[in-house]
Amino acid sequence: MSELGDHFVPDYEEEPLPNHVQGSTLGKKGKKCPVCNSKFTHVRRHVIQEHIPWFLYPKTSCWTCELGFGQERFLRLHIEKEHFDDSTYCRYDINIHGHIWVEKISTLINRFNKVNVISFINSNEKFSACLGTIWQEDDLVQIKYYLETTHQHQSLPKSPYPAQNFTSLFHWKILSILLDISSPPAEVLQNCELTKEKDILIIGSSIIHWAHQRSIDTYSTDLGLQNCNIKWHGIRGMRWSSLTETLHSATKDIIPNIIIIHLGSNNISFSSPFSLITKMKNDISSYMENFPDTIFIYSELLSRRVWGKIAVWEGENKKMIINRELGSFMERRGGKVIFHHEIHWKNRTLFRRDGVHLTEIGNDILLSDFKDALRMLC
Repeated sequence: MSELGDHFVPDYEEEPLPNHVQGSTLGKKGKKCPVCNSKFTHVRRHVIQEHIPWFLYPKTSCWTCELGFGQERFLRLHIEKEHFDDSTYCRYDINIHGHIWVEKISTLINRFNKVNVISFINSNEKFSACLGTIWQEDDLVQIKYYLETTHQHQSLPKSPYPAQNFTSLFHWKILSILLDISSPPAEVLQNCELTKEKDILIIGSSIIHWAHQRSIDTYSTDLGLQNCNIKWHGIRGMRWSSLTETLHSATKDIIPNIIIIHLGSNNISFSSPFSLITKMKNDISSYMENFPDTIFIYSELLSRRVWGKIAVWEGENKKMIINRELGSFMERRGGKVIFHHEIHWKNRTLFRRDGVHLTEIGNDILLSDFKDALRMLC
């Protein structure tokens, strides 16, 4: 006999015995569902099917029907019955569904205040049912993928409960209780677009102009993000001195929640980097005072293969100095920075013939950088 007794049901999924009746049981065996209190031999599978969003466990979900099964075998049977074994899109493929999964998880997590929800989980008596919960291998793989994709540096606790950070929301038991307490579960299961839409202004030179055009072809004007209303304001040939007037005009009707500034490259070939840095810092400080509730983001200046009348090495050095100084400044002032590490002047495929503007490949990288940054804030 196990030290834990005959009635121990593990917190992981086991393959059912042949001819075993699945579902609720009226006997003494089984574990109580943390939401509906019925007993189930495989309570985890029941919760995945009934009480949490289907996409939380993407590898055992049908991405066509948007149903979670909690076990590979039941997903396989479903596909054979409903889709005639055509699993091209039904099964989770990280290359096809990975970014969609990240967006859905981000939207779900952003329903909750990430600081308050941890305290709530640890102080509410209902979550005491989560004592002894463990991570499964699939949990760890998906959480690590989410953190890497969204560029977050959260530590992954050894166990989900007590909660140490928002990663505990990835555990089926904790999330099912939280959703049951916080709102009608059906509202979340059917639609995770519950956060308030954010107004975003992306302002800059021709780089932003052409990025906007590419976003229409590739995503949409909102980069395919939920709960975001993005206004693009790219002016070809724009220099830093025009920013104040342009920003004033662009914010007449509404004050954005987020403002991304990508500007300054057109000044580099004829300006001292230090005088430009001083001007940029002073202006951004003024904007932050005028828009105290707006998050300001500095989008790093991009590499170029051509810097006007100065050599490539000189332009690149000036750009690096400006990016370093503005990055540190934004962090001190409570702003954000978008990095563009993958766009380098030595990669010819990223630039058009003029050596300044980006090809479709380059613009796709730029848009991906914007999207990753905004996903964390929307």
